[in-house]
Amino acid sequence: MCENEASDDLSAIKTWAEAYALLSAIRATKTRQSLRNLHENMVRGNRDKELSAASVVSTSTLQRLFKEKRKPKTCHLIGILYALDVPREQWAAWRDLVKRLETARRGDQDAETTCLRAEVESLRSRLECAEKEAQELREEFRGLRDTCESQLREAKEASLRATAGTVAATTFGLAKAQTLRPGHHDFESSSFAKSRVRPYVSDRPQAETRSRVTEPPGADADEAPSPG
Repeated sequence: MCENEASDDLSAIKTWAEAYALLSAIRATKTRQSLRNLHENMVRGNRDKELSAASVVSTSTLQRLFKEKRKPKTCHLIGILYALDVPREQWAAWRDLVKRLETARRGDQDAETTCLRAEVESLRSRLECAEKEAQELREEFRGLRDTCESQLREAKEASLRATAGTVAATTFGLAKAQTLRPGHHDFESSSFAKSRVRPYVSDRPQAETRSRVTEPPGADADEAPSPG
């Protein structure tokens, strides 16, 4: 390891993207800086008992970490620092950096969670108000519907009564229509009919009147026989 290797001030780092940018800058100073070379350095350190087996990072994992710039495991970060010849006295600062970034991430999550909870409570309150207004509208609708049905029913009943009264009054008068029977002519019992209608009496003698009805005797004998 290069004991005199200096590291930039880690207190200015706020994200893992900035941390990986610093690691990439350190890596660029090395003559053998490929990911395979870093992995081989870790394997050699583990063989020499200078690095634990958990701190050995595979080439594919190194590639993913440097590409995605996401938080590594603390043991993997120690393996990377070892492979980059970062002095051991600086490892503690990198461990603190991991804790600080993790705490900041959790704080951001907590703040986001708090914001989301407040938004959920606001939506719940608005939903309760909307449900209350909907219930009031339903009750108002039921009242209007009942009133309209009652008014419509009363109007129909009044219309039927008016129609029945008009028909009875126009034809006979309601009282007269109730007393008349089928086949009974009201004209027979009227005073007008009794005063104006008289039985027919002929001015001719009874015999003459009857002769107009019956043929005189011998009428057939006087008639000449019709030719053959």
